[in-house]
Amino acid sequence: MTDRKRERPNAKYLHTVSNVDIADGEKTIYEETITEREDGMVILKYFLKNKSGWEKIVIVGKDDDYKMKIMDNKGRKDESTLSKSELKKFVGKDKNLKFAKKFVDSKGGKRRC
Repeated sequence: MTDRKRERPNAKYLHTVSNVDIADGEKTIYEETITEREDGMVILKYFLKNKSGWEKIVIVGKDDDYKMKIMDNKGRKDESTLSKSELKKFVGKDKNLKFAKKFVDSKGGKRRC
């Protein structure tokens, strides 16, 4: 058996937030992540789990080709391909991806404040 280490490009930009709250005995998990690698690959992740269920959105891609998956505890599993302009529109409309709007509107890791 050979020991192969798969090399991954370093992150050029990284934003991650992870919260776990317990209130009145109810646990809520919230996670948001934006990663831009040196090779130009962009990864956006959103995850929310609470007493009513869970939802996860993952968008991966670069240049003008992005793959999006939306899943939830009710069996929903939507997959689609987006262009850069479609990605900007989707992120702008989706309240759950509000954290990624500034990043997507800019040309990568440069954030506009």
